[in-house]
Amino acid sequence: LTVGQTLPRNYSIKEVPLLLKEMSDDLGERMRDENKLTELVGLYIGYASNQGGFGRQISLINPTDDNEKLYKTIMTIFNEFIEDLPVRRISICYGKLSDVKDYEQLTLFDDGKTQEEKRNLQKMVDFIHKKYGKNLLTRASALLEESTANDRHNLIGGHRK
Repeated sequence: LTVGQTLPRNYSIKEVPLLLKEMSDDLGERMRDENKLTELVGLYIGYASNQGGFGRQISLINPTDDNEKLYKTIMTIFNEFIEDLPVRRISICYGKLSDVKDYEQLTLFDDGKTQEEKRNLQKMVDFIHKKYGKNLLTRASALLEESTANDRHNLIGGHRK
């Protein structure tokens, strides 16, 4: 699964994490809608004015659909490879998809009850988005000037509805 966007203007590296959070939330919702888990997280950043970019992937130890874990992985890639150049293109991909099982492999550091509560909360948000539209329930950060979430939710295939 992939989500990407060409930004309407040049973004500084301080503004990009907000967009990555919005995009990873949207992609996580799509993945849960298809009852999938991912073991591979990829990030592509394209700099403005043909200054290059980078694309990297990280394999996860356990498959997941947890927005928080996926965002942390994306930010690990971002923080390691980003250069202080204006950003114009962003893409996130989740690969090595597998079906959701009735059980989840926990680590010594995971609390099964907390994980189940987070999953139920994410599924409830997904349900509200599906029933009432994605702009009904958004993060407060979607109101910030650099946010593209509300604009992207009003597009179909990158075009205005």
